[in-house]
Amino acid sequence: MSKRTVVGILLVLIIFLIFGVTFFLVDFNLVVRNNDPKLSFRTNIYDEGNTREYIGLGYKIIRYNIGSDNSINKFGTWFLMYDQNLNVKEDDANMSNPNGTYDIVGEIISMEEKELSLNIKSNSNESRYDEAIVKINSNTIITKSQKQIYRKDLKVGNKVRVNFTGIVTKSIPPQAIASTIVVEE
Repeated sequence: MSKRTVVGILLVLIIFLIFGVTFFLVDFNLVVRNNDPKLSFRTNIYDEGNTREYIGLGYKIIRYNIGSDNSINKFGTWFLMYDQNLNVKEDDANMSNPNGTYDIVGEIISMEEKELSLNIKSNSNESRYDEAIVKINSNTIITKSQKQIYRKDLKVGNKVRVNFTGIVTKSIPPQAIASTIVVEE
């Protein structure tokens, strides 16, 4: 090979390496903050969406137990394998909150689709708050009749029971991030 060809091949490899490292760092930071990676492609979904596998430029990410307290993220090369032992499903009793402690029990009175937030007014003395603005993120588990549903299925007027992962602002009404939303029939 000529010197020019060798330099060209090395230049392409260096560019590939720089893009691979940059893409990995961006996706790593997103996944650590419980968001889906943006610079890789989802290749597999295991156990009804509970575990997802993503492939990027020289790396692989496997997200186990998405949206649960047992969530685990594994990072590696394209040779990283799915490990069935790391995938611990949450049981239906845990998803429906058997001990009955909810931060707010009430009705959705308004929805903001762009910000993915609900304004909920309490109609029960089981609630800790009379009213709350509840934000929904990718880790929020939304169920109806012990089956998982999507954000788009929520409607104004739905009766809901909501648990918070944390209060964002303590204003009145408080703003919080929802960990679970149970829609009543």
